[in-house]
Amino acid sequence: MRIVTADPSLYPYAIWAAIAAKASRSRLVLDTSVTLLTPARTTRSGRLILRLAKAIFDLAHRVVVPTPLTAERLAKLGLLPETSNKVVELGHPVNTDLFRPRNTPPADSGIDILSVGKLIYEKGHHIVIHALADLLKSRADLRLRIVGDGEYRRVLEELCHRYGVADKVSFLGLVPNEKLADIYRTCDIFVHHPVAVDTWEEYFGVAVVEAMSSGLPLVVSDCGALRHVVPESAGFIVRHQDPAILRGKVKLLMENPQVRDDMGAQGRAHVCQRYSLPEIARKCYEKALC
Repeated sequence: MRIVTADPSLYPYAIWAAIAAKASRSRLVLDTSVTLLTPARTTRSGRLILRLAKAIFDLAHRVVVPTPLTAERLAKLGLLPETSNKVVELGHPVNTDLFRPRNTPPADSGIDILSVGKLIYEKGHHIVIHALADLLKSRADLRLRIVGDGEYRRVLEELCHRYGVADKVSFLGLVPNEKLADIYRTCDIFVHHPVAVDTWEEYFGVAVVEAMSSGLPLVVSDCGALRHVVPESAGFIVRHQDPAILRGKVKLLMENPQVRDDMGAQGRAHVCQRYSLPEIARKCYEKALC
């Protein structure tokens, strides 16, 4: 029998899973996406948590991570050695049958840029709006579509009015997966510019993988684990909080449809090879649950 639980340095219920695994002589599998160096060794409680977590990591048969960045951070916390045969990198699966490229060439009706993510400061939609405002005003056929909702929506809407692009930016709110897949297929470029803060950074980027699966070229920030998820052939990884570079890469993609097509095809192939449901299931069965 195998017991699967989360990172004990973050979630106390993992302790009970470890106790159950020990008592039943079962194999313990830890699943973690931590990328921040928390808890800190500088506090008494942090040191106690890490000592307990280290015992549980030592007990674990496998440690499942979404990208190599998580394994690096676990090693820095002292929870794993720098190289460990326990670590299994899975990533997050995407339904490549649902999130697929459009079947027909796009109608000559302009260019739609898409951004998907919760409307909070950390997701960086404000940087995207700031970076693209001049392009949106100068190109009648250019539009920005934002999927997601959250506490930052009013701020973003006010920002659009301040830049004079409220009529060029659509806030689509939360949408179900089936509709979201359709939205990806009607767009031309995907932009994602998360911002690292003290308590969060992008640990994987599910929407980024959905966009690649849908055949969209990417412009993403170098935040957290995105460099491990996005291959160079699928898009551009730009410097953190640099609107000028972001704008330049989007403009390059706007003006070069063949580059868009090539990057979209490369991204799709990458996702099918690494993050499709069958591939993740295979790796999980053969490596994590073996």
